[in-house]
Order: sequence, then C-alpha cells, then structure tokens
Amino acid sequence: MKIKPDYIGPPLPLGMDVFGCRKEVVDYGTGAYEECVSHPLAEFTSVEEIDRHYTWPSIGRKINFV
Repeated sequence: MKIKPDYIGPPLPLGMDVFGCRKEVVDYGTGAYEECVSHPLAEFTSVEEIDRHYTWPSIGRKINFV
C-alpha cells in the first residue's frame, strides 16, 4: 500500500513531476530507469534565491491510499 497526497496544482507537462523535475527513461543495458534529467533548483546558488523564485508544490487535504 502506498499513501500519497492529492496534487492540487495546474496540470503537469508530460514527463515532469510536481517538483518540476523533467524525467526521462535512461537505459543502462541491464535495465531502464526513469531519472530526473533537469531539476528546477539546479541553477540557484543560495537558499535566498530559492525562497524568492521557486514555488513549492501544494498538497490536497485528502490522502489517497493506492
């Protein structure tokens, strides 16, 4: 069983998670894994920049049991 909150933000682009990580499937020959290939915090150099320019995702009040 997994417990996860409902996402209540705008629709997410295909291949992107709620944090803004762009994900792609990477094949290593012995297996393929979904990995973050572009992270929205990668260009920031301080916590202050993150506080000013990054919006953290919100969760809904309802918890889904999946």
